[in-house]
Amino acid sequence: MKAISFADFGPANQVLKVSDWPTPAPGPGEVLVKLHTTGVNPSDVKKRAGGFPNLLDDGAVIPHSDGAGVIEGVGEWGAHFTDRRACFCLSSAVRALAWYGSRIRGDRYLTRT
Repeated sequence: MKAISFADFGPANQVLKVSDWPTPAPGPGEVLVKLHTTGVNPSDVKKRAGGFPNLLDDGAVIPHSDGAGVIEGVGEWGAHFTDRRACFCLSSAVRALAWYGSRIRGDRYLTRT
């Protein structure tokens, strides 16, 4: 999948890069959401600016925590969610500047529409 990520802290126009990432697979109780839109929160800007110094310890980060799209995959124990259903999701795990949100806990971070 295509995603916008950053591996260094700094201004958006200097650190955000478009790159290829593996498309995630939903685990137990999770759904895979094909994202259509995302929003920028103040915490997203703070993270990119270096407000969380350990954020990049494991490598590049796909930012943003809120997104909206459609469910494209359902993990085990997620049967109450159906594929192709529109949804809004919020979580630090959403990584909303990607084509797909990843590892979204359906029971905690997803609102069905």
